Amino acid sequence: MIRSLVFLFTFSILAGCASTPSFYNPNDISTAELATITREKYEFELFSLSINLLTSIGSVFDENGDEVITTSLFGNAKHFSVSLAKGSYKVGLNCEFGNFILRTLVAIKLEPGKEHTAYCREVDKGGRFVKGPEFQAMILDSAAPAPDDLVVLDEAALKSLGY
Repeated sequence: MIRSLVFLFTFSILAGCASTPSFYNPNDISTAELATITREKYEFELFSLSINLLTSIGSVFDENGDEVITTSLFGNAKHFSVSLAKGSYKVGLNCEFGNFILRTLVAIKLEPGKEHTAYCREVDKGGRFVKGPEFQAMILDSAAPAPDDLVVLDEAALKSLGY
């Protein structure tokens, strides 16, 4: 009896933590025609002491501002992949680095069948003091090369941000 309860408890925990692909397909078109956004893939390190910058996908809003892919009640559900019909969207990206989390919306226009990858990168502000790390979130065509691990802002960009 106890084995059955332990098995059911373990299964429910593992199933609850799994991330299944999320779809928005209002016109019931072929899945091959849906555009896909996938988070950047990471290599798993079991005994690593370093903190990695992680990317995940949160809510997705259509051009009318309606939430078409949702998170949980508390907004902490993380999608690793979403598939959407063509159109304009605002995709909520989460950039997590240790205890720091940046949640931001990235606007994107999706074409049928195209694949995209969501990235988060740390921003170097030329040694200017910031409270914690700063990140830049982006969604790029999957055929494009991955961006550098560090985004370095030039003087013009720093001035436009008030530094």
